[in-house]
Amino acid sequence: MKHEAIRAHIQELIDKRAESLMEDDTQANYISVLAKIWSELGDIPESSLEWMDPKDLDELILTVYYALSRQRHAITAGVQKEVNKYVRHEQKDWEFAHIMDFNE
Repeated sequence: MKHEAIRAHIQELIDKRAESLMEDDTQANYISVLAKIWSELGDIPESSLEWMDPKDLDELILTVYYALSRQRHAITAGVQKEVNKYVRHEQKDWEFAHIMDFNE
């Protein structure tokens, strides 16, 4: 594929997903993958991309997206656990301070 054909294909995919971007954060993740793939493919000489067709490009995009989604899920779960722990701890400190203020 030529760079222009890759750009057009990726732009079409972005346009389809952009409408629901604010309602669905998975769309933002997908669009970020598309942008990064475009950035990387833009740096590769077209002569090295002659083998790629739109079907191969879609397969590349899905492979990268699903690999990153698994990693993001693990990171998100870890972040959520730490945030909940922090909020519980700070809530207890606040309640204790609030009780101490009333006792004075």
